Amino acid sequence: MSSTSSTNDLQDVELFCGQAQSGNLLYSRNYEKSRPFREHNMHQNFTFKLDDHYVYAILTGFGDIDTVKYYRNFLETVISESIQKRTHIDLDCQKREQFYTKLLLDAFAKVEEQFRQYKNDELSAKTVIDIELEGNNPENYPSFNERLQTLSKKLSPGLSAVISLIYKGYMYVANIGDTQAYICKNVLDQSGNEYVRTVKLSTTHDLNNESEIRRLASLGLKMDQKQNMIGNMHLTRCLGNFWLKSFYKDFPLLSIANQDPISAEPDVTTIAIDHTCLFLILTSASLIEALREASENDDVSDELIKMVNIEFQKQNDLECIAKSVLAQIRLKHHTSFEKNANLGTAPKCRQIDDITLIIRDLRYSTQTFPQFDPIIPMNRLKITVDQDENSNDDCTLSPSPPPSRQLNNQNRTITDSMPNLGIYKTTESVIENDTQLNEDDVEIDAYVDFTDLLIAYNEMPQSPNVQATNFN
Repeated sequence: MSSTSSTNDLQDVELFCGQAQSGNLLYSRNYEKSRPFREHNMHQNFTFKLDDHYVYAILTGFGDIDTVKYYRNFLETVISESIQKRTHIDLDCQKREQFYTKLLLDAFAKVEEQFRQYKNDELSAKTVIDIELEGNNPENYPSFNERLQTLSKKLSPGLSAVISLIYKGYMYVANIGDTQAYICKNVLDQSGNEYVRTVKLSTTHDLNNESEIRRLASLGLKMDQKQNMIGNMHLTRCLGNFWLKSFYKDFPLLSIANQDPISAEPDVTTIAIDHTCLFLILTSASLIEALREASENDDVSDELIKMVNIEFQKQNDLECIAKSVLAQIRLKHHTSFEKNANLGTAPKCRQIDDITLIIRDLRYSTQTFPQFDPIIPMNRLKITVDQDENSNDDCTLSPSPPPSRQLNNQNRTITDSMPNLGIYKTTESVIENDTQLNEDDVEIDAYVDFTDLLIAYNEMPQSPNVQATNFN
């Protein structure tokens, strides 16, 4: 049995992945005066290799970092133990899919139940107070009200999570809440034209999800997309938050539900990894939100895939690829804030939340190595993105564009006639493979010296073929 854990390393040769992370920040017109709006980074992650299984996970919390750490530790332990205890798995793909789907579902269920038991004292205390109040308004009883507020802070924290497990040419992705997973595929159409396909592997569990609206309706709840909140949060599924799950009857809109409406069960997607698969992206919802705010575009998954694809053509260091993409997004976001502030309009990009990004190179999974257009950067800028003490901090950004590739310029959808790519359950969108890089998007993370980067970038010699920034 082989076991490699790189939870604290941002890149591991055996794991074929790179990670970038940055903290929250409330912007000021003077960037040096920008400060975090929350003390702790609410994200946790883990990656490991065990018996030829590759596991990658991002957990994004709300309310309390200790809750996120608890789930992170137990999820990693439960998944590791399940892998070690597995018996002979039939080579039949369907049975293998069933086994790993159940493994992930059971892992979430076990950890949720473990945390519920851990919070049993607080849950019991809340039940006792409810009995003592006998339906009276707690605001009329200051001592009860104070105790309830304390219990609310202890029981309300929760989290979203996305986990990818890769084994023998198949990938199993489980997610709950709003964490995201995407895969980039390099495919050909019937005419032989090459283009990049974006496949979303995760499900966003909120009131914008029609299937979640239907699930809630089956419980007796009439919810719609106009309602931004369900109870005390905007997610319809999460781990934790037992204040809502155990006492949903206390919330007027949820009191008619015939059972707990907030599910702790993740969606699990299976996909075959073949020669068309280039890379996997796991990310916090905050990255997508930051890119959406800066781009003023609701669907930015194609833009994200495009940015990563360009970085793969520039360099081979996966950690630096992840950091460079995150840096570009953060700079784009702050640039949008400055632009709106200078125009005197209400800035949409007033602050940026904690962000975590993991990129996994999938070409190693099938031992296929597509040839990317090589590029030697004209200039290299040193960046810093929430460095781990053991990580390599010699990452560079290169704003110069790579050579353009002659590929088709059509946007394609899931209705196009495409070869069977072994996708069992996905939401797809396709982007043109455009390798032009614009300069405004070279960006940096929360704890970085933003000023030095901007100065260095402005002093760079500009190529006459380079256009000023913006991936739009």
